[in-house]
Amino acid sequence: DIAQVECWLREGRVGEAASVLRELLEDDVEDTVSWEAAGLLVELPGGDGPGLARLLGLTAYHHREFRTALAHLEPARSDSPGWFATGGREIEYALARSHFWLGGYDEAARAFGALSRRPSTPAARADALCQLGRAHELGGRPAEALGAFRRSFEEDSAGEWAGAAMLGA
Repeated sequence: DIAQVECWLREGRVGEAASVLRELLEDDVEDTVSWEAAGLLVELPGGDGPGLARLLGLTAYHHREFRTALAHLEPARSDSPGWFATGGREIEYALARSHFWLGGYDEAARAFGALSRRPSTPAARADALCQLGRAHELGGRPAEALGAFRRSFEEDSAGEWAGAAMLGA
């Protein structure tokens, strides 16, 4: 698909190329092809809007390009009703993790704290609380870290994050 897109771009068939590139990102933001597609798509005219920003940001996040992820995910946020439940949680989590991996522990702690208070499943809240604990711990706030790890374990004591929460506590 990428080879076909590159041919179309040389022929000036930008619309067709952009459509295929976007489909590749919508299909999977984690594979190598998606990273190539994102690199081409970001250079094309008319490549804006929150939907595209979301795809580009999540692709960058999954490829550990955290500064690029932040640049695209921030404009992908929305205040519209229902946004959080229809993809917003994934964006907020990727933003928080990007801040964490860049050493922005205070910003990551704020973001994970907010995620832990949003309506969600016990597993998702336990994940956010465990990540909150890690951000507090690395940010030099051991008492807050301990509290977050304990709340994570209490939220989902048999879940995926229970072991990490117990070790952190």
